[in-house]
Amino acid sequence: MRLNEWMVKNNVSQAEMSRQLNISKSYMHKIIHSGQTTPKIARAIETITNGEVTASEVLYSETVQITPRKGSPLPPFQRQMFVNMIRR
Repeated sequence: MRLNEWMVKNNVSQAEMSRQLNISKSYMHKIIHSGQTTPKIARAIETITNGEVTASEVLYSETVQITPRKGSPLPPFQRQMFVNMIRR
């Protein structure tokens, strides 16, 4: 299960989750939308969600949100990921 799905299902806000993990709200947003975090945080998420969201799902999520904003260029690594996703 994706972390954001679990949070909606359990009515947990990003602010609440960030408090439980002792991280900033902006870092919590980054985890949800990019999957970028440390193994320690990923294991803590697994514990908080009682295993419904595994550390592996957090660390190796394919739910990377790459939606360029109009007039906002993507960094090179995201641009290549976006191109690869379109070609699938």
